[in-house]
Amino acid sequence: MKKISLLLMTLILIFELSCSNAGNQTHYLSHSRYTDPKEYGWMLDELPSDVTGICEIVKQQIVHHNLLPYHNVPSNKWEKMPRGWPPVMTDLLKALKEIEPYNVYEYRPVEKRIIGSCSVESRFLAGLLRYRNIPARYRAGYFKNTMGNVEHIIRFWENVSRGKGVERELMEEDPAAWKDTMNAITMRGQIEADKHIEHWICEYWDKNEKRWRSLMPIILF
Repeated sequence: MKKISLLLMTLILIFELSCSNAGNQTHYLSHSRYTDPKEYGWMLDELPSDVTGICEIVKQQIVHHNLLPYHNVPSNKWEKMPRGWPPVMTDLLKALKEIEPYNVYEYRPVEKRIIGSCSVESRFLAGLLRYRNIPARYRAGYFKNTMGNVEHIIRFWENVSRGKGVERELMEEDPAAWKDTMNAITMRGQIEADKHIEHWICEYWDKNEKRWRSLMPIILF
């Protein structure tokens, strides 16, 4: 089932890329199966009309799975948090409706947000923007020069692994050996292979400047 979902997402992305020139921005007002709120549209009737206000709403609904340690959410709470996969708007809104504060407008503590990723965030944001008749599209690509700061990369993944309890037993028995193990994983998977990390963003059509503008960096934290 997951393979089918990934295939559909890929086909949708290819189709949208074929319509990506500035003259086709009206195409991006139409909802896809991922962005259409359907019967949960009533939850969005009080959305702000400005892009910044919509971004503020989005960043309070979803937390990236790698940022749970950053927000100091205890690992024993992770399993109780809903996960936004596949990133279908109706499923996301249904989950938010069932968790206090039961809407998308009031402040939502991190442990009451949906666990997601950049892929989930970009689709959710695109759906809200389109609901307010703002052309929006999501884009996939790869970070360049991710190994420019090796120590930062190693430190980041160590912190993520520590927060997620990777090799917890080794970490408790021999912290030095655990650190060596994490460094070996990071070196092999991220640096020696020069891994290019996949990333999804959301863009909206700025009618004043007549160009597409990226929004994803606004909502990561």
